[in-house]
Amino acid sequence: MSRIKLGFLWLMALFYTVGGVNHFIAPDFYLPMMPPYLPLHLELIYLSGVAEIVLGIAVLFPSVRVQAAWG
Repeated sequence: MSRIKLGFLWLMALFYTVGGVNHFIAPDFYLPMMPPYLPLHLELIYLSGVAEIVLGIAVLFPSVRVQAAWG
């Protein structure tokens, strides 16, 4: 893998991981985006934050990179 591709891969992982952490730091930012038909808005925001952190880290592992990117 070229150094440029590797750099962008790490940037993508950082972007998603920081975004996921932000779900816990500022959940009020995400509340207005929640559709009214979904229950448990705050819990879903936290769940999506966990998913974003896990997938952001997972893109760094070649064995699950494609699945994590699709996630």
